[in-house]
Amino acid sequence: MNQLKKIATQLIYLPFALLLLINNAKSATHYVVGLENIEYLPYYDGSGADNRDYYGFSQKLLTLFAQQHDFKFEFYTLPINRLYKEFVEHRHVDFKYPDNPSWKQSYKASFIDVNKIIYSQPTVVTKTGIASLNKNITIGECISFATVRGFTPQSFKPEFFKLVVASS
Repeated sequence: MNQLKKIATQLIYLPFALLLLINNAKSATHYVVGLENIEYLPYYDGSGADNRDYYGFSQKLLTLFAQQHDFKFEFYTLPINRLYKEFVEHRHVDFKYPDNPSWKQSYKASFIDVNKIIYSQPTVVTKTGIASLNKNITIGECISFATVRGFTPQSFKPEFFKLVVASS
């Protein structure tokens, strides 16, 4: 009788164990990719009204990668600061694109061990530049810089901060 009770108890848990395995197998191939909801064409545009609107080079690249590895990616666009919260704090996002080890280092470190974030090789390498209507101007003669909201001119940081201090 004791043996029968033990078998019956194991059979009750078996469907739950199978359900758990099926769910784990499904979640191992389905990922939420968090994206910045800005227009940065041709690389990407996630600025549409629906937070799942996303297109451009990186959308095609990530979709191709998912297809080749039998993954399903769900693209989810958010404002940059909220995207970091969903990725780092709440962990509602499995991957963040784009990202860089230099971006928001102190914020990432305040919530998780930044060594746990794994970065791919760069998908795109860009050059930073300045556009000016005055074609003979040098960087030292610049009075102010305008940048896209949420972007930091990394390549020009030392020169930019010299200009800010000098003009103060």
